[in-house]
Amino acid sequence: MKIKAGYECRRMGGHSMVVRQVQGEEKTEILFALNETGAYLWDGLSKGKNKKELLDELMVEYEARPEEKNLINQDIQEFMEQLRMMGALED
Repeated sequence: MKIKAGYECRRMGGHSMVVRQVQGEEKTEILFALNETGAYLWDGLSKGKNKKELLDELMVEYEARPEEKNLINQDIQEFMEQLRMMGALED
């Protein structure tokens, strides 16, 4: 999985925003804001990390208990699905 060309995360005034370069124009379109976890996942996907790597990292980052693994995995899956729906994620 990776982020498609033309999509990026920009930090603006302490906030992270997913933007898309409008093809053939010199402007960008803001798609949505990311919270801290969303920005972390975006950065990981931008670096070519897979879902399992992201899950393992978040388990450590948030000092999650083993019983929370399924919930975190589901959150990652939903985030990736949102990216797919907007066309920002490719396999």
